Amino acid sequence: MAAKKIPLLDIDIQGTHKFIKAFPESRTMFILPPTVGDLEKRLITRGTETPESLKTRIGNAKAEIAEGLNNASSLIGYRLINNDIEKV
Repeated sequence: MAAKKIPLLDIDIQGTHKFIKAFPESRTMFILPPTVGDLEKRLITRGTETPESLKTRIGNAKAEIAEGLNNASSLIGYRLINNDIEKV
């Protein structure tokens, strides 16, 4: 901050909880897919997931998306839907 630079962290919801406790003045952005189905298609297209790991990642994603979209949560400042994976 002293160098007038903005750090950008790629962290999950659990990490965000910890980070906000340590740095409550931080701004957060939650980037999510249009649908869980779109996320699943993207992961399958990558070819990096086993059926078991895909199931785990989708389950985790559903829980994180639900929390990230919770309007009562002060954890997330901004929400961005990644409609076009090629632009992000």
